[in-house]
Amino acid sequence: EVTAVGSQVSKFKVGDTVGIGCRVSSCKACKPCQRDLEQHCEGRFERTYGNADKHFPGRSTYGGYTESIIVQQDCVLSVPSTLDLAAAAPLLCAGITMYSPLMHWKVGKG
Repeated sequence: EVTAVGSQVSKFKVGDTVGIGCRVSSCKACKPCQRDLEQHCEGRFERTYGNADKHFPGRSTYGGYTESIIVQQDCVLSVPSTLDLAAAAPLLCAGITMYSPLMHWKVGKG
């Protein structure tokens, strides 16, 4: 759940139910980032797990094991109120891992 937002955040508000994939930030400058494909960032990006946390020097990012996390809004996904949170978790891991290549290669039914 979103507990606070920065002054430049426009996609989310306090109280929104959200999920975070494998990144908390991207460079915003490389070609993939400019095309809204931050998952293919070629510059400096920070992972959800095991990265030095730039907001809290001396600490690492702990992903799903953390109590709170600071994330760029483009790395956050809305979780519909009709979706069970336990069902949402696999979508943020294996689901996202598969979604990008399926869309890239225009895979359809069958």
